[in-house]
Order: sequence, then structure tokens, then C-alpha cells
Amino acid sequence: VNTNLTETQNDYARFLPAVSGFYATFIGKQRFEEYVLHKRIPKNFVNDVESLNFLDPTAQFYYKWCLYSAGHAAL
Repeated sequence: VNTNLTETQNDYARFLPAVSGFYATFIGKQRFEEYVLHKRIPKNFVNDVESLNFLDPTAQFYYKWCLYSAGHAAL
């Protein structure tokens, strides 16, 4: 199921999902190695953990905005 939350939630205040370092680590590392065991990933996630990358229009759900706090930045 792919739901475009940008199109369906246009009459409400914007909820901005936050990107944390932990989230980015899981998505990023899984691209290059099996960082998350496949048995822990739900079967309906056709793109493994990349299915949770809500900034990707082909993910489980899509949202074109996100919140990133300077407190999360690894400077």
C-alpha cells in the first residue's frame, strides 16, 4: 500500500515526521549490508527497510516534507 500523505492531508496543520540519526543509520546502512536482519522486516515491505523512507515516492507512505533538528545533526 502506497499512500501519498501530501495529497490527502492538505486541509490540516502540517505534521512533519522527524528524521533522526538512528533512522538515517538504519536506512543508510541497510543499502550496503544486511544491517537489519531480514527476519525482522515485515513481509509486506517490498523494498526492505527502504519501504520506510517516507521521502521516497515509492515507499510504503510518502511525505515530501520532513523535520530535521540541529540537535540531530552529527557535526
